[in-house]
Amino acid sequence: MLTYKQQLRRGSSPSLRFMNRERYIELDRSGTGLTKEEYHQGWHWCNEWDGMLVGPNTDEALVCSCGHPAIERWKESEEGKKMQKALDERFEKLTEKNFLMEDDE
Repeated sequence: MLTYKQQLRRGSSPSLRFMNRERYIELDRSGTGLTKEEYHQGWHWCNEWDGMLVGPNTDEALVCSCGHPAIERWKESEEGKKMQKALDERFEKLTEKNFLMEDDE
């Protein structure tokens, strides 16, 4: 598998590029801007998550309310719906086990 930088150097098609751990860490540490392609894929510095880098295939994107068009499309995709279901199930299990603090008032 090619790294993100190798993909960019080789000029592979946008559909073959992806955000990987190496690129995510590079962006997070450097604070440099996203490429146009990354932005169009849905990656953005999310105000909802205090400036965290959020994009498709992240739990945070499921509750992002920034209205990024690519994220909204991803939420409606089969993959997004599957992740939402898994997140809901994890939340339910936590609730059942009383890991969430409940207000007694």
